[in-house]
Amino acid sequence: VNAPLSVDHNRSTVTTKQGEASSVCILGLVSFGDASTQSAAESGGLKTIQYLDYNYFNVLGIYQETTVIAHGE
Repeated sequence: VNAPLSVDHNRSTVTTKQGEASSVCILGLVSFGDASTQSAAESGGLKTIQYLDYNYFNVLGIYQETTVIAHGE
């Protein structure tokens, strides 16, 4: 699933710079990673975030991965 995290799209501008941050959960027992907005902004060298998207990947509840994508300048 790919979807927006931002809700106010009227003020969003299209940007080419982005950063990503991910976290993984296995069997609902073990989780690791940092899918925070701050981590995504730091990975892309962003100082200002215009909008956020996310990607959620799930295989039968065994493997789950969430990725936050920050777009900005």
